[in-house]
Amino acid sequence: LFAPSKINKKQFKPISLELVEKTILVLNEIISKNKNILVIIKEKKGELEYINHNLKLLIDNSKNFYKISSEKPKLLKFNQFEEVIPECNLLLTLTSTSTTVLQSLDKNIPFICINEDHPKSFYKQYENCEVDLKNINEAINYWLSKNSDELKIILSKIKKDLNISEKNGLRDVAYFLKNLLNDKL
Repeated sequence: LFAPSKINKKQFKPISLELVEKTILVLNEIISKNKNILVIIKEKKGELEYINHNLKLLIDNSKNFYKISSEKPKLLKFNQFEEVIPECNLLLTLTSTSTTVLQSLDKNIPFICINEDHPKSFYKQYENCEVDLKNINEAINYWLSKNSDELKIILSKIKKDLNISEKNGLRDVAYFLKNLLNDKL
């Protein structure tokens, strides 16, 4: 699943049009060599609006690209990110600050932050979680080669470091507050 970030020609956005286009071209090279890979491009708010027309045609005419478009994702009846991510093997994002990374971890789906333009984030300390575009093929192969036990170990370490547990945090907080209130009454 490729979740590009919003780009805009009128306002500053941390992700460049050039990076989105270069990423699509590299992904196309990868899928042209491995027909078993399907790249789902999940737009959130028209991220592909400004890309080159030829790239739009490339995506639309490829059997290995599938695009889910929306201008207002909350209005989608189907294909919400939360529905799509559990059906995928891997998340690709262009920013380490995206909540999609946390959502993928919650569903035990590995992720790769493609970072060409910014200082590396703390995800760099985990193997193949934050890479330059030139290393994306290696990172994809790394994650797709892992069996479920290996994935569980690696993702559990990242989740532990991020203090993400299998528990329902909101329910735990509500339970704590309820008990606190009951003790005061």
